[in-house]
Amino acid sequence: MGTHTQKTLTVMFTDIAGFTRHTGTVSRDAMMKRLARHNALLMPIVAHFDGRIVKSIGDALMVLFESPTNALQCGMLMQHRLREHNTTVPPDEQIEIKVSLNTGEVSVTDDDVFGDPVNVAAKIEKATQPGEIYFTEATFLAMNKAEVPNSFVKAFRPRGAESEEIKLYKVVQDVDDPVYRHVVRDTVIDEAATKERTAALTTASGREAAKWQEAFGRLAERQERSSRRLLVAVGAAVVVLAGVAFAAVSMLRKGGGPDLARALATDTRAYLAAGKVDEARRVVDRYVAEHGTSDAVAALSKEIDEARCSEACARASALLAEGKAEEAAKTLLATEPTERMPAAAKALLARATALGRAQAALASGDAAAAKAAAAEAAGAEPATGETALVIRRADALLAARKALGVAEAERANRALDAIAALSMAYGDDTGDARALALLAEAVAANLHGVARDEGLEAANARLEEVRKRFVHLTAWDGIRREVDLGSLWRYASDPTLRRAWGRWDDEALVERLRTLRAAAEKDGEFAYRLGATLAGVTAKNNLALTMGMDELALAERLAPATIAAHEAQVMAFAKDWLGYDQADGSWGRRVVAERFLTPLEKTVVGGRWAVRGEGADAEPDRAMRANGFAVLAMKGRAKDVGDATRWVLEALRVWVEAGDAPSLTMDHAKTLFALVDADGRARLLRSLKDAADDARAKEGPFGVYGNAPAVLESLWKALEATPAPSK
Repeated sequence: MGTHTQKTLTVMFTDIAGFTRHTGTVSRDAMMKRLARHNALLMPIVAHFDGRIVKSIGDALMVLFESPTNALQCGMLMQHRLREHNTTVPPDEQIEIKVSLNTGEVSVTDDDVFGDPVNVAAKIEKATQPGEIYFTEATFLAMNKAEVPNSFVKAFRPRGAESEEIKLYKVVQDVDDPVYRHVVRDTVIDEAATKERTAALTTASGREAAKWQEAFGRLAERQERSSRRLLVAVGAAVVVLAGVAFAAVSMLRKGGGPDLARALATDTRAYLAAGKVDEARRVVDRYVAEHGTSDAVAALSKEIDEARCSEACARASALLAEGKAEEAAKTLLATEPTERMPAAAKALLARATALGRAQAALASGDAAAAKAAAAEAAGAEPATGETALVIRRADALLAARKALGVAEAERANRALDAIAALSMAYGDDTGDARALALLAEAVAANLHGVARDEGLEAANARLEEVRKRFVHLTAWDGIRREVDLGSLWRYASDPTLRRAWGRWDDEALVERLRTLRAAAEKDGEFAYRLGATLAGVTAKNNLALTMGMDELALAERLAPATIAAHEAQVMAFAKDWLGYDQADGSWGRRVVAERFLTPLEKTVVGGRWAVRGEGADAEPDRAMRANGFAVLAMKGRAKDVGDATRWVLEALRVWVEAGDAPSLTMDHAKTLFALVDADGRARLLRSLKDAADDARAKEGPFGVYGNAPAVLESLWKALEATPAPSK
């Protein structure tokens, strides 16, 4: 064997994907031709990157490198060269390999290498996907990361109770990545300079392949009575572990007696080493059927069960990494009943079950439950793969809801936080219904603020940008509605627009309001927001108008809880409206009478004799007087109404002076007749009739007002036609 030396090297294993399967369908000559083509493509690359082939076991290469970066770049170019080759040949001639690497201190002889780093490199080959390059954390820490594009894959625990978890990374083979592109496109192999090394590597590979072919032939001769499937499986075992397979050939050559049991153990373990658990089980079952069992055979059966469970765990781990939690759980449950599962399998099953719950909770929108279940699925380790994705998306939903849960004045800016969180977790092209719903709400809130602060034109421009960015967003009608609603606030800040508010000669504004009011008919919450906006803009323009009252009345009909939720603001609006003219039976009066009379009592009662201005400039506040009287009348507050006759005559003088007929006639008439006695009613009617007669004769306190006779007669007839209340 020569002298042993200790060196820190990077060990590479390659393996042709599907090679074992093909050994049962094509001739040995065909397989050897495929190996020859494999070597012709890859040996120059190995030579260029200073690799040393230690052995070639059938389709498997074990290569040593001084530099981990060289080893990884060698793997990158090997995979790239094979992909190019596969585009030029039929499917049955294509070659796809797996490349696995590990770095560490090994014991090197002239013709072999030993040590844990070799064993680990061989183990992770089982977890490597065809076409990929997987490597361990040890290689990751030792390599030049600027020269190899990489990403973390998962934590992998190889088969066996004593095995330790291995963190796996892979080379990111993205042609758009400049580092990857530099290696696979710009690397020039000097065939002349590497000719001798390539020849030596090819010779070494061919020599080992010849040994493999010879062993394969001898094994076939000794197994003539066995099924072709068994031959192929044992041949595959030779590919993976040549030494074990040669031992199997030796044992089979001896035949019968105690050697048969040893041959059984060798064959079984060769199958297990090749990942052929079902074949191993069939060999043992056939042996038991012909020769009976023993403690040694029972031990082999236990090894097979452990291998099957380990294989199921590996498949389940791969499924979990892909986010297929339900399939992972089914894979484990199909192997062993739960009560007989090893602890590692039970832990994996618990993780799969937790991830399934997390995915279901996330799909239903329960982000908190999703995050908790995903944390359970991750266990004590950092979350990776689908588990990390669930946590990231749950966090995004929670962050978005928190950002959108603030007061409307803050929502526009906070909405940007929500958009950013959702975009990072789900991507701009997401089709997830929960994410899209929150995204629509956030976009609407943000564009509402843009329209409010910058104007309709700026908001429309931003809206077009958003349409291009979020291609699966469909709630554009609602977003458009928010843009239009926000734009109304510009009529409270832009000097030009302020002059148009309340005049309604702006056709664009009138059409916008028509559209918004149509939307409010179907949405109580939006009806409230529209009413609050109209009232707020009107107040900022210092206009004594009850704009927004009809929309708040609509909101109360469609969604009563909305008014209760915004009670303080509604009361502020209603208080302001007490000073504005209101129609008979208005919602503004009713809401004060039914909801806010106690907190507004001082305003209402004092409003019966309210005036505007002071001293010589003081004049009756007829709107406040009328509204205060109407509210008290609705509540039957006779003691607060006082001398009804005096109040009405005083109010009439104010109304007549203003040139308007009293809009509150019916409210007042019904209230007066409910609150005063018969003498009082007769006295009031007589006073009104006399006042009307005097006015027509241009006499009395109303004689100077041309409209006084009609106003007085209207009130007199309304009162006269109203029946007295029953006893």
